[in-house]
Amino acid sequence: MPDGGEKLLCFEDLTLDLRRGCLRRADREVRLRPKSFAVLRHLVEQAGRLVSKDELIGTVWADLSVTDISVARCISDVRLALRDQDRRLIKTVPRRGYLFDAPVR
Repeated sequence: MPDGGEKLLCFEDLTLDLRRGCLRRADREVRLRPKSFAVLRHLVEQAGRLVSKDELIGTVWADLSVTDISVARCISDVRLALRDQDRRLIKTVPRRGYLFDAPVR
């Protein structure tokens, strides 16, 4: 996992650029809504660790009240952006949370 000063998180053929707030595949930007980007960022920063839905909500939405549908929508958006329809990168652990399951460099 990169140290605190790292601004690029790379996995598969993608780069999560924290400085610019964008996701890139090769030299093209992959569009994500701000909350979906925040969800992806948290999952990638916690790669290999189960992230509970409550933790995700507390990190991404802080003091806002959100429904499970909002979380599911962001996860769906992220999977679409990552081309992860087979849920190989972002695994759902029923009634527990989500796991980002790819090496990050």
